[in-house]
Parts: sequence; C-alpha cells; structure tokens
Amino acid sequence: MNIRKLWFRNAQGKKFLLDGTDGVYASSLAGLGFDMAPDMGDLGGGFFALLDNDCEPQRNITFSITFTRNPYSVYQQFIDFLAVGNISLVYVPVGSAQYIRDVSVTSVSKGELNTVGWLDCSCSILCLTPWYLPSATVLALESDGSADTRRYPYTYTPGLRYGSESVAALSGVIAPTGQIPGALEIMYTGGITNPRISLIGQRTGKLYGLCDLKAEIPADACLMFSSRRNGSFVIMVSPDLTATDLLGALDLSHDPYPRIPVDESCVLRIDADSEITGTATVQVYYYFRSV
Repeated sequence: MNIRKLWFRNAQGKKFLLDGTDGVYASSLAGLGFDMAPDMGDLGGGFFALLDNDCEPQRNITFSITFTRNPYSVYQQFIDFLAVGNISLVYVPVGSAQYIRDVSVTSVSKGELNTVGWLDCSCSILCLTPWYLPSATVLALESDGSADTRRYPYTYTPGLRYGSESVAALSGVIAPTGQIPGALEIMYTGGITNPRISLIGQRTGKLYGLCDLKAEIPADACLMFSSRRNGSFVIMVSPDLTATDLLGALDLSHDPYPRIPVDESCVLRIDADSEITGTATVQVYYYFRSV
C-alpha cells in the first residue's frame, strides 16, 4: 500500500513531518483540487466563447493535525517552526516526486487532550502558488564565435541584435511538463555585455519571452533572473553580495519574463554583444493544478 507523505518546510530548510513518523500526522485533508474562473463571452443564441482562461484562484487547504507523543510540547515546537520565515507544503502522493506549494498558515486550533491523551488540532492554509516541481539543469556553452551564431535561424524584429553582432551563446532545451506554464530562475556567473535571455518554441518558432538588458556585468559579478509570477526579478549581485536592480535596463518591447509552455519543447538561449566565458545554472519550475 502506498502512503502519501506530507510535510512543512520553513525558510531554514527544516522539515516538520505530518505522516506519523514523529508522532504527528495529518488527516481529513480537503482542498487539494483546483478551481478555475474562465472569462466567457456570450455570443448569443446560447453560444459562448472562451476569452481568458488564466484566472485560477488558489483554494484553501484544511486538515486535522494529531499530536500523539508529548502533545503540548510538540505542538509548541510546531508553532515555533511556523514562525521561521516562508513556509512551503511538500507533498509526495505516490512514488518519489516531491511537489511543493508555497503557503501561508492562516489558523491552527488548540484544545484539550482527547481520551487517549492525544491533541487534535484543525489547520487551515492559504495557497500562494500552485503545486510546482523544480528541476535543475546546466546550460552548456554552445559557441564562442560569431560564425556559429549566424546560423541561428530565428528572427524576431529588424531591431534585435541576434545574428552577426552576437559573438557567443549559451543554450539548452527545456521539455514541456506540467499543467500551467512554468517559470525559470537563471544564475549566470562571469562577465557579459548586453545579455539577452530568450525562450523559443522548437516546433513553432514562437518567441515566448525575451529579457533584453542594456547593461554590462563585470566578470566578478553574477546576473540573476527569475520569471516566477510571485517573484520575478532581474538583478546583478556584486562580490560583496550587494544586489542591484536592473529593471531600468530592460527593453520592454517584448515580455521580459518568459514562461515555459505546456505543449512544446523550447530552446532557452543566452547571448550577448561580447564573448561569453561564464556559465549559467537554470532552475525550472513546472506547475500543476492538482497532483
């Protein structure tokens, strides 16, 4: 029999298990499904058309927590655990895949011990994101000369500098997974001038986003980028860990925060006006309505 595993994780990376391993278990879970609120247009005569399907309000999850060993003491440890920064709910329904959801614990009840000396508490959490499945990969250096990058087949607008002016590129292929468009977090280390981060569909050639920066990143600094809906940013981190916001250097003629489609593989590409000698690490977030 497969028993699903559930635990909280706080900002320090510590776990609070809810599967009975440490004498604490969750039961009567509700709200693990999803709601959608599509925007429909009335065409008349009983016909409707879907105008927008992006609205997906997050549901509250409710469950009971039972403390079976040193109930009051462990309850206090649980409350102290929740007080340490951001909280995520980690869920393993089957197998080993760990689905994560950023949450806010909105209420925890506390009563008296029951007849067998256990403490039963009800808990309610507000979901801040859908479930996501992070996957790490590393982009490999594709080219170090303009002769190769001239073969790059995608042309967006006459004003973009892809082609002969690009002298190097990093790229990698991202496969489609999930039920909602996914997000990217990129960390590039090494010098780069006017970096451009693009996401292009392999099948359709569609440009899903282009982060075009007019900035020079020193060799000892780090460029960090995120397209997560609840945490999008473009910053430069100096050796002393000072973060500089680069939003003012963005070209906003394209969507600067590409999101991974659910129906085709994409090429994630970083290129620039200077030789690229650094490396890029990519964290991919695949999102799910329900798991």
